[in-house]
Amino acid sequence: AFNPMSGLLYIPAMLNTAELSADDSLPPSRYALSPVRAYAVQPSGAGFQSLDCQDPVEKKSVWSLDRPSPAASGVLATAGSLVFQGSTEGTPKAIDADTGRPLWRVETGTSITATPISYEAGGTQYIAVIAGAGGAAVLEGGTRTAEHV
Repeated sequence: AFNPMSGLLYIPAMLNTAELSADDSLPPSRYALSPVRAYAVQPSGAGFQSLDCQDPVEKKSVWSLDRPSPAASGVLATAGSLVFQGSTEGTPKAIDADTGRPLWRVETGTSITATPISYEAGGTQYIAVIAGAGGAAVLEGGTRTAEHV
């Protein structure tokens, strides 16, 4: 997310490691147009995630926050100097856009992998997120996902 008022860029970053090996015991994909070799993917170490604030003009990092793994959601930057991001742990957070200091969080009880949105209704500004295990969160796992799938 980019905030044109501050000129800062907010990047959800993720690094996961895995070993890829041919596995002749697996059937080929039913979606393949021609016979293909099946591969097994085995996680080979702990991955990490972060939310990074970058100044693209100065080409430098402003702040960085470690985030729970697996994948957190995309981010929303607001004109009010807030950044919002969900997580597969089920805790969307409001973060001070200038310092990276967490300001607010709520427990939803389920994964949040969708990017938060902002909208106005009746003169009031709202932040909304889609909550619920699905998509890549089911494939990747996660504490809340494992509990609710």
